[in-house]
Amino acid sequence: MLNEAIDRIAGSGTTREPADVVASSLAGPELRQAAIIHLSALLEALPSTIAGDQVVIGGLSVRLVTSDDPKAPIRYDDIGVGFTVEGASIVRRDGPTSLSALLSLYCYARDQSDTLLYLPQEMRNRRIAALVEESGASERFVRYVLVHYGTLYARVAT
Repeated sequence: MLNEAIDRIAGSGTTREPADVVASSLAGPELRQAAIIHLSALLEALPSTIAGDQVVIGGLSVRLVTSDDPKAPIRYDDIGVGFTVEGASIVRRDGPTSLSALLSLYCYARDQSDTLLYLPQEMRNRRIAALVEESGASERFVRYVLVHYGTLYARVAT
């Protein structure tokens, strides 16, 4: 599922695929998993229940619906897909607006975020600033994903 898509980006040697190629090939379930993690980071809460379109995140029950609305709270301009959130008003919209940027952030969070712990604070802050710039997301969003990605993925993968 989503982990397999991230494996394609991480790759090894010549088998790496660019994030934009992987993003354009994502199917419904993988895209939904990416969007649920995205929504969780916006709400800064872990999902507890996922049943089709219904998701319970931090005690809030919402319906995540695919949409082509350019004003959708979760929007991936590079693939022309977005998600509306029924049952909640999403005020923070500081996540990436590119699915390829989001997948690259997830790849880093999954494979390399632990190394940040061993870096001096100044180097860690520079790396996080680079991730913010690369992803187009806020520092708050990036830090949440870096800290919680493992748990977030485990919850959406079940």
